[in-house]
Amino acid sequence: MAVPNQDSASEPLVTLVDDDAGVRDAMGNLLNSVGIESLAFGSAAELFGVTIPDRPGCFVLDVRMPGMSGLDLHKKLASKGIHAPVVFLTGHGDTH
Repeated sequence: MAVPNQDSASEPLVTLVDDDAGVRDAMGNLLNSVGIESLAFGSAAELFGVTIPDRPGCFVLDVRMPGMSGLDLHKKLASKGIHAPVVFLTGHGDTH
């Protein structure tokens, strides 16, 4: 995925978190094809292992992932004061 640079510090950033590498790659390529920068992570642990740039944007979270689910990740982001919009994705018919 694209790496932020200083020139794009005010441009929106979409942060993708999905355990399916194919989904991450496809979404990242789609976003980049229309000029939207993205960062992609395979898990919540990967996301919390780096410093996310303080830029406007949103999160795209997979509902079902090993370890922390997208729903739990959303709660953890909120508890850290991160209140960016979130889009939830799932390849399953329910969230249980």
